[in-house]
Amino acid sequence: MPWLPARFVVVVIFSMWSLTQPNVHGGSRYATPYTNRSGQPAHGHRRWKLRSTLWKHRRNMRKLDFTSKKILAIYSTRYHRFKKASSGWEEGLVDFRFLRSVKRNKNRHRYISTSESIGFYDLTSRQLRRYHGELAKKYGIYGFAVYHYWLDGEPAMQAPMELMLKDGEPNIPFSFIWVSEAQKTTGDISLEAARSTNQSYDRNDWKLHFDWLLKFFKHPNYIFFRGCPLLHILSAESVADLKEVTQQWQEWARNEGFEGLHFAQLNGFAKHPSAYMLQQGMDSIVEHQPHYQHALGRNLHEMLRLKNASTSYFRGISTSFDSSLQDGRAADSTSIKLMHPASFYYWLRQVLAMTEHGGFVYINAWNEWLEGAAIEPTIQMGRKWLRAVKRALVDERSGYFSELLPDGHPKTIPLRPAGVPLVKSSTPTHVCIVGHSTGFFNLHQTLSSLLQLEHQHWDAFVVNTDPAPFPQINSILSEYNSTGKFHMTNLQATKEFEEDYDHPYALLDEAIAQHCLGPKFDWILATNGDNWYTPDALNFLDISHDIILMNFYTRYMVMNSVRRIGRKEEGNCCIRLDEDICLFSNLKLGAVDLGAIVFRAARFRSEGIRFLNVSQVSKKKCPKYGGCHDGAMADHLRQQGWLFKSHPVDVCAFHHNSNPTSCDMVGGIWIDSLDPGKVGCYDYEYFDQHLPEVNIQVFQASKKACFC
Repeated sequence: MPWLPARFVVVVIFSMWSLTQPNVHGGSRYATPYTNRSGQPAHGHRRWKLRSTLWKHRRNMRKLDFTSKKILAIYSTRYHRFKKASSGWEEGLVDFRFLRSVKRNKNRHRYISTSESIGFYDLTSRQLRRYHGELAKKYGIYGFAVYHYWLDGEPAMQAPMELMLKDGEPNIPFSFIWVSEAQKTTGDISLEAARSTNQSYDRNDWKLHFDWLLKFFKHPNYIFFRGCPLLHILSAESVADLKEVTQQWQEWARNEGFEGLHFAQLNGFAKHPSAYMLQQGMDSIVEHQPHYQHALGRNLHEMLRLKNASTSYFRGISTSFDSSLQDGRAADSTSIKLMHPASFYYWLRQVLAMTEHGGFVYINAWNEWLEGAAIEPTIQMGRKWLRAVKRALVDERSGYFSELLPDGHPKTIPLRPAGVPLVKSSTPTHVCIVGHSTGFFNLHQTLSSLLQLEHQHWDAFVVNTDPAPFPQINSILSEYNSTGKFHMTNLQATKEFEEDYDHPYALLDEAIAQHCLGPKFDWILATNGDNWYTPDALNFLDISHDIILMNFYTRYMVMNSVRRIGRKEEGNCCIRLDEDICLFSNLKLGAVDLGAIVFRAARFRSEGIRFLNVSQVSKKKCPKYGGCHDGAMADHLRQQGWLFKSHPVDVCAFHHNSNPTSCDMVGGIWIDSLDPGKVGCYDYEYFDQHLPEVNIQVFQASKKACFC
């Protein structure tokens, strides 16, 4: 038998209607899952792992060596005993005593706490400092930006760094951050007022201060930028005679054989907008997060879209922040909730992509326990933030990051081949795309995923299946239509059918009849406009079968993997999310999705297949949702003897959005629940602002939902 031509049509329905279903919840209606979940629960929470299907190539990586873009974690040396200073610092003040005595802040948020075998530590311990350096390098952190204080003509809290000069630990690149702002201190956590400790700017101290720094500048691990030692100044605008200080230090540095110093100002909270401009004597700007984000009142996506004209501008990110502990729980203290590792990963991945080669990205912080900012292991989060750092580095280095829309949301999605075997064919394949959608999972992402298909012979036809106006649809299509593969149809949903579940399928039937049943095409694929396909999704078109099924990432396995027996429930949602949420497709209701079915066009045409023909059966089988036409059609075709074949097990080429895996890829937070109306992917800001009652403790204690 000669090899038959295998032309192919895919009908994709992009619809706002699809986004109104109960699978997505919240103001953002995007999905933002955690791809990296693994292992056994630690302290009642999941460990974050690399998903085997999407990220298995990373497991073979033994060492991260990314020298082009460097991550610096802000490091505090305050955790040790030190002498009392006359300016107001108390002996032994900044240790872990407060963390031992206080569990929640004024907003009832829990403080993060150290975990593993370290507990509350003393940085004068060589072994502890060695552990910090080795752990940071293991997860791809290039070095530490170390806080440095100069009080009353001498350094303060300097013992760990001076010990480093003697014993070499932590053996990791480092630079200093001169904390020039006034520091609030209190010896009693219950006090509402705090005393201020002012830094010393006396001209007589300039040389003493420089000479103390000089021995570190000459250390082989000290970080240089553009040939000069890198020195940061926090709140540079508060330094008296800043221009004269920096000029004098530049001269002294050149006298010592350096090309000069590179001064970087950390922008955080400031009393006046001018403080965010590059100050005289400074060479670059660093975002000190979350202070900078909080001061500007910007959310995560708005921060990502910010442009800066500075020749040296370094991005910063953070996990959380809480000043109420060292501010004595004062009324004006700032408290920002913990950032979920998925949002943290996405933020870091994107700012790495924005960073020029040779530049830095700053994480606040490695161990700012008294400010609720620490990425070293915690009881609450384990090593999830560290794993997020490593994963973001690997992805950005591999080119897997998102191009952004003007509003800062993802425009493209970094999709890897799933491992679909290739069935060779002598003729092209065509795709027919119908519909539209908006949001985090949007038409941009779907069209870009189709353009990345390895099987490039297809045509796509788009129809609007929602009565709401979508004036941008033509401009979006033209943006991706350099190949001429995308075509806009004249089909349009009407207001009369807004509540009719049959209406999108009526439009689908019409689109297939108009564009996909001619002799040009041999295969038909119908999908929604918020779904994604991996580059190899259409490689497996076996003409000896009537239907090819794709395995897919879905929320259904999460929602349906709990059973109720009486009033008791079996199944733990956090453990369920540890699994690869990849559904092995079968041609029956509940085991397949419309976008995962590829139909042979010839049989589809000869038997007069129409989705409206299964409408009544669909509504009887799924009355709660108004119908399930794709599942009802699958049952019907199986009964009619259609031969089908699925992709190999655990090869997931299709993302039925929203789902936990895709949610993770766009930086959102996935919430699992037995209530379908709550299951979905939440934007971090929406989650933080509109669901204040949702937190780790509530979800872990609840049998109905979980936050993992």
